[in-house]
Formats: sequence, structure tokens, C-alpha cells
Amino acid sequence: MEPWRLLPYRSGDPFENMAVDEALFRIQERRRMPPTLRFFGWTVRTVSLGYFQDTRREVDLEACRASGVPVVRRPTGGKAVIHDRDLCYSVTGRAELPEFSGGLMPTYRLIGRCLARGLAGAGVAVSMPGDEEDAEGAAGRDAFCFARASRYELLARGRKICGSAQSRSRNAFLQQGSVLIDFDGDLPSRFLRRTPGALRGAAENLRDHVTSLSGEGVLGMDGEGLAARLLAGFEEVLGVPVTEGTLTGEEASLARELREGKYGSDVWNVEGRGREWMSAR
Repeated sequence: MEPWRLLPYRSGDPFENMAVDEALFRIQERRRMPPTLRFFGWTVRTVSLGYFQDTRREVDLEACRASGVPVVRRPTGGKAVIHDRDLCYSVTGRAELPEFSGGLMPTYRLIGRCLARGLAGAGVAVSMPGDEEDAEGAAGRDAFCFARASRYELLARGRKICGSAQSRSRNAFLQQGSVLIDFDGDLPSRFLRRTPGALRGAAENLRDHVTSLSGEGVLGMDGEGLAARLLAGFEEVLGVPVTEGTLTGEEASLARELREGKYGSDVWNVEGRGREWMSAR
């Protein structure tokens, strides 16, 4: 494996966070860049939506606006996530590299192994649905992102602690994920609408399906501290150096363009229009 680049932990506003991740993905599509691991937090509580979600059907926009909670649409799929006390990561890479050439699920599994090793270093033992012993236990879960475990997402004592989603093109991929440091089971019912497939219970039932570092007894961990543990997990599993770097000028310029022209607008975040925004860029 070739060396990886690390973009170290920092907090950003929701529109900047998504713009940077998409810029990393788009530049990977254009030219060979090192695989890049990025850790980030949120300067404000935020609802992020999967690429294909219907905002008005699944989010209570009035409640979000009344509480000053921004809504942003991710460049990857999946269900809604309420970013409050979590650490987010992203991985971008070229699909041609041996470690990623197997496609969607092998890439999920590799990244999941790295995250699992890092969480073990933080004091939380996890398993991955998709491994034979866990697949049956994950079936039948439904609803909000953290109430349902997909293959190679991470469970602690059978409850989801990390959710991830991926977008792939012919040349490159972007995987984004959120690891819960703490969890407030009341937040989904405050900001998300109940949909036909939603978990019927409110906070109590969600707590049966969702956990966090604090829920597993790891107290006092902040985003920067958890990022250091997860970085160690990536380095151990990959067996290659992950070297701290910065955005290139091209990546930074594209991120600014995306933040202003796409992610800073309800046309994208609420309406879901402009999916072809990048097609000619």
C-alpha cells in the first residue's frame, strides 16, 4: 500500500464540512492523489441527510429553524444523522488501488477494521454485521441511521456506535462516517419526522439500538482524542504511514466553490436539486 495522507481533526460549519469532502472526492477523480483520511467535528448541532433523502418528508424543517439547527445534504447516501456529540471521518481514494479494487463492500470492510481497531484502543470492543456471526442479529432493524446496522458498520454489545455511507465513481470513492461520543435519544423525535419505515418507539427504543462511547463507559473523550485513537487503528491495520498534510490549492479552491455554490443553498440541501452541479466541472 502507498502512504496515506491525514487531514487532522478540526471543527467546521456543516456546509464547509461537506464541501471539503466532496472536493477531496472530485480531485481524486481527476488525478492520482494519496488516499486521504480526514477527521472533523461540527461547530453547531446539524442534521445531515443522505444524498437521496426527501427532506420535507423526513425532516421537521420548522423545528430545525426554530432551534437554529442547519440542514445539509451529504454527497453520500444513507439516512439522516444528527451531529451533536460525534466525531466524523472521511476516506477518499482511487478505486484502482489494490486495497480498494474489490469494490464497495470490501472497502467498507477494510475501513471498518481500521475503525474497530481504533475503538478497541479507546476501550470499546465492537463487531461488524456482515461477519457471519453478526449478520442475523443486524437484520430487521429499521428507521433512523443509527437505529439500523448495515454490513460492516460497527456494533458495541449489539448496538450501533458508528454509521457510514459511501459514494463511488469509476475512478474514485468517498466514504463518510460518524462515531457517537455521546447520544441523546430525544433528538431524533425533535428534528426528524416519523416515516412509514421508522422505528416505532421514541427515545427508549432508540437507546436499545444505539450506543456511544459514553454509553460504553468511556467518559471524558473528546473529538480530538478519539481521532488520535482511530488514526492509530488505521496505521495498525494498514501497516503504512499516515502522514499529516493539508489541502492542496486546487482542493481548497474547489471546496470554497462548492461551499458557496452548492452546500450553502437550500436548492441543494432542502430541494435536492442540482445533483448534476459538478457534472461539467
